[in-house]
Amino acid sequence: MRSLLCISILILLSAFKGHGQSDLLSGLYFASTEVVQDQRTALNLTPQKAIKVSDRFKIEFDIKLRKGDGYYGYIFRAISNRQDNFDLIANFAAPKDNFTLVFKNEILCSYKWSDLPNLVYDRWAHISISIDLKKQIVELEIDGIMKSSSINYPSIRADFDLLFGVSKYIPFQSTDVCPMTLKNIEIQDQDFKVIRKWKLEKHLDNKVLDEIENAYALVENPKWLIDKHISWEKITDLNINAYYGAVFDEKNSNLFFVDDQRIFKYNLNSSQIDTIAYSVGNPYQQLTEKHLVYNPYTNEIWSYKFENEKISRFNFETKQWSENPDENSASGFAHHNNLISPIDSSLITLLGYGFHKYNSTVFNYHSSNSTWERIDRRDQIEPRYLAATGLLNHENLLVFGGYGSKSGRQELSPGYFNDLYVFNLKDLEFRKQQTYETLESPLVPGESLILSEDSSSFYTLIFDNSKYKTSIQLAKFGIYESTQTIYQDTIPFEFLDTDSWLNLYINNSRNQLIALTNHKSNTSLYSIAYPPLNLADVYQDIPRAKWSDYLLYAIIAIFSLFGGVLFFFLKKKKSLADASESNIDSNTFHDQLFKKVPRKQESSILFLGGFQIFNDSGTEITSGFSPTLKQLFLLIFFNTIHNRKGISSLKLEETLWSDKTEKSARNNRNVNISKLRAALDEVHGIEIINENSYWKLKVDVYCDYFVVLNIISKAKKEELNPEEIISLTGLLEYGELLPSIQEDWIDHFKAQYANEVIDCLVNLLDSRHLADNSKIRLLIAENIFVLDPINEDALIVKCKTLHKIGKGSMARHVYDSYCKEYRRLLDTEFNISFNDILESKSG
Repeated sequence: MRSLLCISILILLSAFKGHGQSDLLSGLYFASTEVVQDQRTALNLTPQKAIKVSDRFKIEFDIKLRKGDGYYGYIFRAISNRQDNFDLIANFAAPKDNFTLVFKNEILCSYKWSDLPNLVYDRWAHISISIDLKKQIVELEIDGIMKSSSINYPSIRADFDLLFGVSKYIPFQSTDVCPMTLKNIEIQDQDFKVIRKWKLEKHLDNKVLDEIENAYALVENPKWLIDKHISWEKITDLNINAYYGAVFDEKNSNLFFVDDQRIFKYNLNSSQIDTIAYSVGNPYQQLTEKHLVYNPYTNEIWSYKFENEKISRFNFETKQWSENPDENSASGFAHHNNLISPIDSSLITLLGYGFHKYNSTVFNYHSSNSTWERIDRRDQIEPRYLAATGLLNHENLLVFGGYGSKSGRQELSPGYFNDLYVFNLKDLEFRKQQTYETLESPLVPGESLILSEDSSSFYTLIFDNSKYKTSIQLAKFGIYESTQTIYQDTIPFEFLDTDSWLNLYINNSRNQLIALTNHKSNTSLYSIAYPPLNLADVYQDIPRAKWSDYLLYAIIAIFSLFGGVLFFFLKKKKSLADASESNIDSNTFHDQLFKKVPRKQESSILFLGGFQIFNDSGTEITSGFSPTLKQLFLLIFFNTIHNRKGISSLKLEETLWSDKTEKSARNNRNVNISKLRAALDEVHGIEIINENSYWKLKVDVYCDYFVVLNIISKAKKEELNPEEIISLTGLLEYGELLPSIQEDWIDHFKAQYANEVIDCLVNLLDSRHLADNSKIRLLIAENIFVLDPINEDALIVKCKTLHKIGKGSMARHVYDSYCKEYRRLLDTEFNISFNDILESKSG
């Protein structure tokens, strides 16, 4: 028996340690006949220019076919010189030609399903197509089986456009798309050298860059599999009366939902629901406390009551509970945590709340003698409930967060805990492990936490329990370092204390995290691919060389905003008499430069250094803005400011809810617009309006971003006075523009802002107020380098100024560091010598 227990423990631990594979989902899912033509997927590998082919080229890719979304469609098209087509077509239901390679109107070669015994639905296979114009041969290889055919092509050189799925090229238009998923596309030239490689993993919105040349492919109606790592997807809704709770059999991926008459078994792999009616007995009827636990060593569900020595055990073979208890009153330990100990298979419960008291109580039930041991650990952990627990190893349990008070009494200053304890399963004692930085808004976790694959951190669900209509987010916390990461996607949740329950599980067989939400009789399941990611993790980095495009757009946009015309002008030289009119003397002016200036808080929005918003009384209400609401607000804000007409509903949906169906995206947009309007009700002077199907903001409040832009606009026309220079540099000291908002759509707004600030700071170096102050000129140059590490103007100013004040070796060090950074970023040498920098007339 002891050997069996040890084996069971080892099985449990191996399953726990193997929480999913670290491999990310990758590939582009092609929408086919399951949607209308306008919503089908197109992938164009050559949107800018065709690939020039001399002699031969080869394209290969991985493909996964799916059943049930149609039978016929194009996999691949190569169009040479816009007049000749090579097509790879799938026809799953055809009697013989199931996969056909066509050149113009001729079938070159074809395959039957029987030719490809290992090619099956929902499994990755490899396809390569080689077109040799010199030898006049085309070779097609599908899943290791090769066929070839001769062709009659008039030249050994051609320009090829390469397409997958929908084709809009005239006269080769087609909306017939093979139901497939693609990844790892490679193109080889005549020397068998890989010249393009698209993994189809990380991506931009409707583009994806190749790994070799950063050449982009254009995608219409994409569905990126990697996005399953950033978005929750609803699995199912269940309605369960007299909901006593849910337990999880991790080994078999089964969730069990218990009510007063039956158990519902939901398998996470098959999505199959089985109903198991009780033949004898019942669980303890603890509706408000959920006294249930799954015992993996006996394959039983245990229902318990702290005041009763008998456990009611459910046997799946006999479909019987061992007891038939009467209705029970509350025991005072709602939202406690429980587990079956891997050390001795005893039942352990921790913490909880009831009768206006929070608990630090540990209960330990030993089945060998049917006794409860009760221990108060108030001296080791503050009384609390709504905490999360999960195994760290076979001897220790992690206990995270919760809500409670030091005294345990509800009326004496209750609050939120953002800490981590290790609970030893041998001696049943707590040891504090970690304290985390307080989050923006009050948050508590769900009941459970999941250890990361490397055991250095854990995942849990968090939500604001001070609201009824709240939302859930996934979070990751370090165990040995006080790191915390909040993932962006949210799940709606109605929380009303003992009417609501929340849990997190891991489905190892499908590499998914599963969220279970329950409010009264309504239960929902959601999944997200493991490991979870944020948007920034799945978006490709835009090559630095491409930023010139954004800067051009930025210049055009900013001048459009202020109605100016881009021109070069010489700074006017003002007399010393003008300076004397200022109420700021020279010493005070220099002392105040690059010191933070006060920002108005009443009825204001602040962007520099981070997003903040204050109501009319000066109270910060930023915590009321979820990540989605922040993005929604900023999308409307920037599109209103920079293109005047605002942003369309379609563009909002494509940006924020591209992974949703059209109906779901529209519902999300409507719900979040309403939430945003409600959140902005406290700030008079900000109003969301809809004009001609475009969403706009009317903004009549203080905004530090506006102040900086207005000063920059004035600087383009005339020299700034000392007050304006102090205001500009003082605001810039707060930090970057919205540094925590890392989304692809905001990049060009940030780029235009950085460009305008840099230009203004460079021009400031010519100001008569700063001409002879070496310290200030060095500070300005340093501030320019923060925004642009290879700005040549800043280099000249810094090197010449340091050399002028006798720090020649430091100037040389600055120059050498600049050259290294220039080479790293641009992959080319900086071609101006140090002596030329010092002799430059500028700076």
